[in-house]
Amino acid sequence: MAVHVSTLHGGDVCRAAREFGGRPEEYLDFSSNINPLGPSPRALAAVREVLGGLWRYPDPECVELKEALAGHLGVPPSWLLPGNGTAELISLLVPALGISRAVIPVPTFGEYARAVTAWGGSVMMLPLGLQGDFRLDVRRLAAALAGADAIFLCQPNNPTGQVVAPEELAALVEETARAGVFLIIDEAFLEFLPEKYQWPV
Repeated sequence: MAVHVSTLHGGDVCRAAREFGGRPEEYLDFSSNINPLGPSPRALAAVREVLGGLWRYPDPECVELKEALAGHLGVPPSWLLPGNGTAELISLLVPALGISRAVIPVPTFGEYARAVTAWGGSVMMLPLGLQGDFRLDVRRLAAALAGADAIFLCQPNNPTGQVVAPEELAALVEETARAGVFLIIDEAFLEFLPEKYQWPV
């Protein structure tokens, strides 16, 4: 089965406006997880407070940010690595873990495959939901571990919105640990799910 992985990340309302007319702000972009109502008033107020200091480079260690996040999440600051979005962190993760062959259920977020191949690795695409429901078959995924360094999993999946039940994830954690394969779970939008899908910290 041929699988196409998009090389685009997010939408391009400026290009849409050029090609189809209108102004970029008149478009609702459903290809990106962006709030169409814009940033909250509290976020705008926080930005205004620091505008006078934008001429300086920020703290490269992000000490204050990590301490605040650590307090909120109840984890040590050393567990946290701030980045310019998930895509940057995924790209850094591949060489850091030495991933040269990854298993990726598809369709999913295209940055996983792009990061692996950009660092010279190969990707085994595992089509989701052969019955048309796009559900992840954990047993089938576990059977594809041979020769892999890592599995990338999006929870909830982008673009299908499907989720893997906690008990199935727990089984997959055991399988990957037994096989010596990294299980990388992207939970960027986990907080939009009911609590029963959210792992306790």
